[in-house]
Amino acid sequence: PPAPRNLHAQALSDSEIQLMWQRPEAPSGPISKYIVEVQVAGGSGDPLWMDVDRPEETSTIVRGLNASTRYLFRVRASIQGLGDWSNTVEQSTLGNGLQSVGPVQESRAAEEGLDQQLILAVVGSASATCLTILAALLTLVCIRRSCLHRRRTFTYQSGSIADFGLSRGEEVYVKKTMGRLPVRWMAIESLNYSVYTTKSDV
Repeated sequence: PPAPRNLHAQALSDSEIQLMWQRPEAPSGPISKYIVEVQVAGGSGDPLWMDVDRPEETSTIVRGLNASTRYLFRVRASIQGLGDWSNTVEQSTLGNGLQSVGPVQESRAAEEGLDQQLILAVVGSASATCLTILAALLTLVCIRRSCLHRRRTFTYQSGSIADFGLSRGEEVYVKKTMGRLPVRWMAIESLNYSVYTTKSDV
């Protein structure tokens, strides 16, 4: 493919330089990526190459550069093979005397992608927590309804319940022996006359 056009650079800080360019004229196919070459001006070391994997982006930020250092940059596109290099631009970082390990490149689109992934992760976690809480509440409501239904069914089918052994299968029962009685739950007529019926049973 032809070379990218109008490459220019701008220093952002003592360790960052932004590169901007225009797409090649009449490329022979869709561009898969751009390749950025970085080299220290006047240095004897080998250049470094870094990929810009988003072909729709025509700008990138080269990070991790040394302060007060001049660099040479050029860019080329890749379709099915490598294209021609663009014009070479020279730009120096701002100076504060600090030295970094080496240049690291990262596009703005990648930064935005990381932010979006973080937001989606937080929203997904909150949604999962809410769904778990709703499921627990729904389970408690179902259990409560089931218990209430069983209590009603048991009451309707059993009739009266005698908890203290006072029901003898007779309509009227008169107690003639001495013994302890559950006074708190007994009817007044049972306490006064020692007479127990199905209506006085608990």
